[in-house]
Amino acid sequence: MYKARNNVHMLKQWAQPLGLSILTIFTLAYEVSTGTIIGYLAAGAVVALAMVLILRHRATAHNADARIRQLLQSESVHPLMKYYGAGFGQNRSPTRNAYLAFSNALACALFGEFDLGEDEINKIKWDELEPIVLAHRSLFFCLRAYMKLGDYGRGLAYAQEARMLADVWTIFPGARGTLNLIDTTIEIGQALGGLEGTADARALARLEERFPGSFLRLQLIVAWALGTCYQRSGRTAEARKMRESIHRLAPHCLGLSLASDQVRK
Repeated sequence: MYKARNNVHMLKQWAQPLGLSILTIFTLAYEVSTGTIIGYLAAGAVVALAMVLILRHRATAHNADARIRQLLQSESVHPLMKYYGAGFGQNRSPTRNAYLAFSNALACALFGEFDLGEDEINKIKWDELEPIVLAHRSLFFCLRAYMKLGDYGRGLAYAQEARMLADVWTIFPGARGTLNLIDTTIEIGQALGGLEGTADARALARLEERFPGSFLRLQLIVAWALGTCYQRSGRTAEARKMRESIHRLAPHCLGLSLASDQVRK
């Protein structure tokens, strides 16, 4: 239903860099086919430049992950929100503003500041954006239902709505990560019993598989979900392990508390 619109949206975003990449590849192939020294030198220079850019991108991503990890140790959500604001820059498109609002709202959810997170979400005119972007609004309300309200059925419905809105080809950069995040929230709802109140053991097993390899913020949410499932089923040692992991990585994130009465209203 929304796949065509999302594919067009992603194609517009990536048409220029993809076009330049294809043009560069064909140009290099032609130069190398001539068998001249200049052709080989040009090809070598482009390959070297590509390697430098890849290494730079990886270093930037590593530094961002390290900084977020550090800020999750803060006593409040505001340093992390300030970091996101600086990272997204000043001249932002409506889409980038929406992604910033979701990043801030997700941070607020982790820290138990759900009302503040909802304020961030409400700054955006979501209905004017493409479905794959709108899906992030549903994701926030999914997490709010899970973590604040304990309404796993409603949370699962929001997650499934987000999955429908975000239908897109996975060949586009970033698409697979978005779908992975949404699919994980669906599995959380299923594992917590959001489907007719019955916990899905297969969903729980998939969460256990996802836990080690997830990016930090998602890993914390999965740890909370696993801890909740373990606690309800009497697996106290495993629940304690998840609680200790959360406390070590994000000691002041009240939204991740396994005791719902500690979450801020």
